[in-house]
Amino acid sequence: MEAIQCPLAAEIGLRNGGSRLSACDHPPFGKTMGNRPYRVLWFGLAAALIFPIVFWAKQRLTAPTLYEGDKIEVRACRECGGTGKDPEQARDYPQLGDRCPACAGEGKVDVLIPGPNHPTLIRGAVAAQAALTPFSTYDEFRPIARPQHDNATLISAAKIVFSTSGKHFEAAADNGGHFRVELPPEHYSLECSAAGYVSTKADFDVGALTEPIWQEKAHIIREPRTIAEAQSLYGFGLLVALSRSGEPAGFVRLSEGAP
Repeated sequence: MEAIQCPLAAEIGLRNGGSRLSACDHPPFGKTMGNRPYRVLWFGLAAALIFPIVFWAKQRLTAPTLYEGDKIEVRACRECGGTGKDPEQARDYPQLGDRCPACAGEGKVDVLIPGPNHPTLIRGAVAAQAALTPFSTYDEFRPIARPQHDNATLISAAKIVFSTSGKHFEAAADNGGHFRVELPPEHYSLECSAAGYVSTKADFDVGALTEPIWQEKAHIIREPRTIAEAQSLYGFGLLVALSRSGEPAGFVRLSEGAP
């Protein structure tokens, strides 16, 4: 009986350097090719499941933290007036197109209306009092600002405790002498301590936020028009000065936040 010639065997034979395979030298067709549609189906199902999970995770990570009394409103984008277009960007940077960066071309932006419990971001630095002037503020020590002091001025491993109404919020200065903490509206008693320095104590108030916080898609640096707007945009800056024994007393200075 004449052997049946299999086209698949001939094709395999050519790929293997010309060594011809017979019709019986390869597995049945169903075992090699028949499950391919099932693999495609499984990949499709996996993608259908993964996409909503990734989308949900992204939404959770980018969504603002809401506190009791906070509300979210949707408003027309203040950069493009709701058009979603930025003609100036298209003119100055043609490669970026005319899509408004603040709203990503949607024409609308989520706006957080802070409630009475929404905390204020405090960015701070702990420094040696002997290296400061009577007019020094946290602005001199902002990480993105041009350094006006050497590293010896800043004090690392300092502990800062904010106390109010039986509650305590703690922060620790990093290796660069910087710290950050979020404080709800209250009157606070601060105490800062570090090895080799006399502790500094002071009282100050953190008022409630009164200006809305725009959840824009791009980080746009804005010059605040009022102290209240600066607080909502950038929080406060806090400079804590520590002195050694025998030196003038340290101090605490609260100032408007900045980008």
